[in-house]
Amino acid sequence: MKRVLFLSKISNFLFIWGFIIPKRDIHCTKICLHLFFYRGIKSFLILLLLFTFSFLLFTGCERNYNSITNQPVEPRITSHEFEWELDTLGGPHQWQFFPQNIWGTDEKNVWIVSYGPTNYELLHYWNGKKWENRTPFFNTSYVLYDIHGFSNQDLWIAGDDDYYDNINHVIKSQALVAHFNGTDWELFNQFNIPYACESIWGTSSNNIHVGCTGGIFMHFDGQQWDIQDTGTKARIITIFGFDSHNIFAGGIGGDKKPPQDTTKYFIFKYNEGTWEVLNEYYRWYKRQPMLNISTDFGHRTLWGKDGVLYSGGLGLYRYSGGDRWDPIFDKNTFISKIYGNGLNDIFALEVFKGIYHY
Repeated sequence: MKRVLFLSKISNFLFIWGFIIPKRDIHCTKICLHLFFYRGIKSFLILLLLFTFSFLLFTGCERNYNSITNQPVEPRITSHEFEWELDTLGGPHQWQFFPQNIWGTDEKNVWIVSYGPTNYELLHYWNGKKWENRTPFFNTSYVLYDIHGFSNQDLWIAGDDDYYDNINHVIKSQALVAHFNGTDWELFNQFNIPYACESIWGTSSNNIHVGCTGGIFMHFDGQQWDIQDTGTKARIITIFGFDSHNIFAGGIGGDKKPPQDTTKYFIFKYNEGTWEVLNEYYRWYKRQPMLNISTDFGHRTLWGKDGVLYSGGLGLYRYSGGDRWDPIFDKNTFISKIYGNGLNDIFALEVFKGIYHY
């Protein structure tokens, strides 16, 4: 009876201990107890040896730490409750107004770039109370597509400069980039590139990347511009990076003319000073209706935080490394813009539908 009661106590001890130590250790312990019990050692020796072997188990038995990993921490849940206010931009000189992009540092410092039929109202600034027209005068006809900055005294804008070709009697475009230092605007438009600039991003004013139509990237190091032709003829419509080395871009191109009649979707990645194609997809219009295509990545907008990258376009995707993207929304959801304050506070804009929040 004493022996049964004793074993019951040992079993209870092992049952509680099993929640603390790995199963392999419990298995070793049971083997040790089995051997000593059936050799007839007295109870006090069993207790002594039990604690001795318990010590050896923690210091000598093989333990599996593979399950003890740094699992990704789920972001803190944020509220979906928002109060939206509607503002109307554009004055008497601007009968059409097409906002293209928005940038800011806080609720009292927001900028919007746009294009329209005149040069009067292409750049607006929100000071926390009202919108102000801050369109610079460049003595040329131009439109704006993107904006990026580092402070109110360090802003960059990108677009195209339209001019009239007196020889061929047509209106042509060339690349336009400008920088604001808090007081004056400096215009860069002597690139000799007959393409519009639709995206701009950088880590500082000494490291600016600009994406243009025609598959052209431009880089400014604070002193001079470097131009790279990717050979894709794509419109580079979005650029996003985490730092100077991890930079991505998205674009779209194609001829839309027989016999090819194609559209090409691209994701580019910056690799040691050179832009390379990471993903590409070709669509033949006559063979693939709009709702039957699957690009497996988003070409229209990029955004990320803490090393996690999202892309939007014909669907919403999360980058999983290499050339792989995990779908979040299917291809029938056209996402034109992604932005967020953190991985637990992300907004995605669907064209003609509404705004998603995560």
